[in-house]
Amino acid sequence: MAENRDLSGTDLSNANLSGNIFGDTNLINLLEALVIAREIQDESYRVYALSSLAAKLPPEYLGEVLAAAREISDKYSRAYVLTSLADKTPELLTEALANAREIKNEYYRPQALIYLADKMPELLNEALAATREIEKEQYRAHVLRFDLVKKLPPELLSEALVIAKEIIDEHYRAFALTAFAEKQPELLTEVVAAAKEIKNEEYRASVLSSLTPKSPPELLTEVVAIAREIKDDYSRASVLTSASDRLPDLLPEALTVARKIQNEQYRQRVLNSLANKLPSELLTEAFAAAKEIKNENHRANTIQSLASKLPPELLNEALAVTREINNELSRVLILSELATQLPELLLEALATAKKINDDFFHAIALINLADILPPELLSEALADVREIEEEKYRPCALSPQRRSTTTRIIKCSSGCGI
Repeated sequence: MAENRDLSGTDLSNANLSGNIFGDTNLINLLEALVIAREIQDESYRVYALSSLAAKLPPEYLGEVLAAAREISDKYSRAYVLTSLADKTPELLTEALANAREIKNEYYRPQALIYLADKMPELLNEALAATREIEKEQYRAHVLRFDLVKKLPPELLSEALVIAKEIIDEHYRAFALTAFAEKQPELLTEVVAAAKEIKNEEYRASVLSSLTPKSPPELLTEVVAIAREIKDDYSRASVLTSASDRLPDLLPEALTVARKIQNEQYRQRVLNSLANKLPSELLTEAFAAAKEIKNENHRANTIQSLASKLPPELLNEALAVTREINNELSRVLILSELATQLPELLLEALATAKKINDDFFHAIALINLADILPPELLSEALADVREIEEEKYRPCALSPQRRSTTTRIIKCSSGCGI
């Protein structure tokens, strides 16, 4: 538990207090917090602080929060705080709604209405209409994807889908369509049809991939058929990989297509996605694909994703390939994974970590090792931690928590030393 602190006289007028002080009422008296909140110059921080206080203050003090809310010039921010107060003072919803309707910004007005709809569901129709009126397609797609669709009842989803399909830019249209991926099956058929009309294969694939988890079996079969028509190997492999969670028979095909991807960064992405899904009989091929990657960073990343799953007969080769990697942090990360099968590699991993000159990457290597080092190596790791010159990068203490018999080293917040 945090200790009580006297913050009287401290200049906190520009501080974002919502996430720390107001999260723990033991830190400061709530009434003093309200005084400080009203002095915060940045309105966005003041909004979050006042909203946090609205949930904690007893009803008799909410009038002061209300007065502070009414001083906020931005109508969206003011509506946000008023809505927070409405849990204890429902009559404020009318005022919050009036503020929301006065917002001129076409992006923020529907968002305010959607936020209010949690308490006034009848506003969803109005929010839908406001979203349709957003001229900039990027903003319209964003509101659909992140805010509106997840709140809509089934009877309004078809109208929202029409709005998404009306977006001309294929990138933003695809972005909006993915919001419907987990809705009722009859709607998904329309989404698949809309995806087929997208000419850009990467954008089409993004919609198809989003549909694979929830599509009924017959529709999933159609999604796979559409994916197989995609010429771009990365886009085709991405959909096949997503679909393989439900159709494991697709894994050999997905791996074959992945190996054809010319861009090594994209090839790495798909191989990494496949790593946790492949059965043992395909891991040899996946490892061969990883070794074919010329870029060392991408090659190391892919080998790392496979290392803990490789069959015993590949471990010696994997170790040899790892030792050829120049980047020491990459070697540590792979050795850590291989050590799940070959524990004797932990000593080599720690020795490699010690050679890293960059303090930041040195710390990352040690933190990565901390969960798996045996007790006899922890003191050596801690001594190495003390050698890091930049204090903010030092893991700051030995944690009292244990994982099996291994004490964990944990990373502390910036600025603390050992």
